[in-house]
Amino acid sequence: MNGIAKKAWLILGDFNSVLTAEDRIGDECGLIQLPYQGGRYTWNDKSGDDIIFSKIDWMFINQEWLDTMPTSRTIFLPDGISDHCPDKVTLKDEIHRRQKAFQYCNAWGQHPQFQKVVKEGWDMPIMG
Repeated sequence: MNGIAKKAWLILGDFNSVLTAEDRIGDECGLIQLPYQGGRYTWNDKSGDDIIFSKIDWMFINQEWLDTMPTSRTIFLPDGISDHCPDKVTLKDEIHRRQKAFQYCNAWGQHPQFQKVVKEGWDMPIMG
């Protein structure tokens, strides 16, 4: 290495289409497609009778990005008012926590004070 510190970078956007293979960003720049989740097609034309879908939105990273943020990815969200799907770049794995299900132990109902305690809880006034 020539003493210059390499920095992680990300290129993203609507790349539309290219005329020739030479017009496309590729391996000669050291770019890697950022892994993605969600729909494959990121653009649509719903204006006519036939709906057209295309993959024209891309996220590219370099090796330094991958080395420092290996769990990063982009998530293509469902399309809304735009003809492009919104995308969200995450730098680490998102943890989706499910709400825990209510659990009830049948033995609680056998306690002599159970119904009284439950009734008091339900009858308690709540402000706000």
